[in-house]
Amino acid sequence: MKAGAVCGALAAIGVVARWAWRVNRRGVRIYELVTELSPNSGHSVKDKVDTIQAAVTDLADEQRALGARLDAHLADHRRPLWRRR
Repeated sequence: MKAGAVCGALAAIGVVARWAWRVNRRGVRIYELVTELSPNSGHSVKDKVDTIQAAVTDLADEQRALGARLDAHLADHRRPLWRRR
């Protein structure tokens, strides 16, 4: 076998090996992303986002209730003293 043929065969093997490594790395990266985005007892990004969403919803409800109390309080103080409860 000539040296040129051996070098060409080694180069082809190197190209195929590099391609296989990149495909494998892409598969591993996709697996890591899917794992991170699926719920797993509070340790994934999805679980943390769900927790934050629940906290924001609770805060919005509390703000709405407090706003209603403030509006009622202001409405009570706008009436003359003799018409207050």
